[in-house]
Amino acid sequence: MPSVAQKVFEFVPIQESWTTKQIVAQVKATTKAQIDSRTADNCLARLRDAGLVREVTRGEFRRVRLTTSCASADTGDEEEPDTRALVSEAPGKRDSSASPIDLLSGIANRLTATVESIREIAVEIETAALVIEEQQAANGREADKLRQLQALLKAL
Repeated sequence: MPSVAQKVFEFVPIQESWTTKQIVAQVKATTKAQIDSRTADNCLARLRDAGLVREVTRGEFRRVRLTTSCASADTGDEEEPDTRALVSEAPGKRDSSASPIDLLSGIANRLTATVESIREIAVEIETAALVIEEQQAANGREADKLRQLQALLKAL
C-alpha cells in the first residue's frame, strides 16, 4: 500500500463515518501533511476496493474492523503459497499424475497472482503521479509568490 494511502487509512475512523474533507482536515491537523482531496478520494476508492474501508453512504467512509480483514487476508495469503507449491511440483509430475487441466489451472492461478501484483503497482504509480502533480502545483504557487515578492522589492 502506498504511503499516502496508509496515511489516509490511519485517519479513517472505525466507529463513525467521515467525509473526504474531514479525513483530509484531520491528516493536515495531525501530521501537517497537505493531501489533495482528489488524492484522498483515489486512496479511499482503492482502500474500499481492497475491503479495508467501507463507504457507508455516498462520500462517507468508515474503516472495516481489522480482525475481519486480517482473517480474510490471512486465508488469502495461505492459499497463495499452497498454489505456488502445487505449481512448482506440477512440472516434475507431468508424465505421471498431473493432468493438462491441472497444469493449466496452476498457470492460471499464477497469472491471477501476477495480475493482482500489477494492479497494485499501477495503483501505486497513479498515487505517486497524483502526489507529484500536487507538489508541482504547490511549487508553482510558491514560485508565483516569489515573483510577486521580487516585483515588490524592485518597486521599492
